[in-house]
Amino acid sequence: MVEILLEKKTTQFVGYNTYALDSKNRAPVFPDFLRVIDTAYKHEHRNVIISLSLNLSIAVYPICIFEEFLTTLQEKSLLNRNMLKVMTMIEGTAYQQVIDSQGRIRLSEEVLTYAGIPPRPVEEKGGVNITISRLIDERGFRTRFEIWSPERWKNFITETTSKIDEIRDALSK
Repeated sequence: MVEILLEKKTTQFVGYNTYALDSKNRAPVFPDFLRVIDTAYKHEHRNVIISLSLNLSIAVYPICIFEEFLTTLQEKSLLNRNMLKVMTMIEGTAYQQVIDSQGRIRLSEEVLTYAGIPPRPVEEKGGVNITISRLIDERGFRTRFEIWSPERWKNFITETTSKIDEIRDALSK
């Protein structure tokens, strides 16, 4: 049992953390996620795909997983106009990024805006402008990890929790 748990820990993105983006919109990759990328996806040389997520967040995929995801979407979108729009949105905003030597990825302003992560606010204190850091939550979802606005994540959990009985009933049918 312990071996199975350890294997999943090195092949799946599990866990979460909160970080601040730096001034160049670089996000540190959670060390547990970096370990998965460096072991299970070593052959991809720290290349990942960054795209919009259907959760109104930013999805970060190993390249091979993103390709599988697109294949699944394509199969479902052939006869469904809405699925075709979703596929176009995801594929049209995706870009490849190499995790740098310090374990960071650069996020475009486009994906940050989509995820509800506002521009870096500036406050004036005593005649000096102080730039406030942009906070993000990184959350593991087995085959990918997502970057969320902390506020949007909190709202998602609140909304989902309030409907948990309804969701459980729907899943049991």
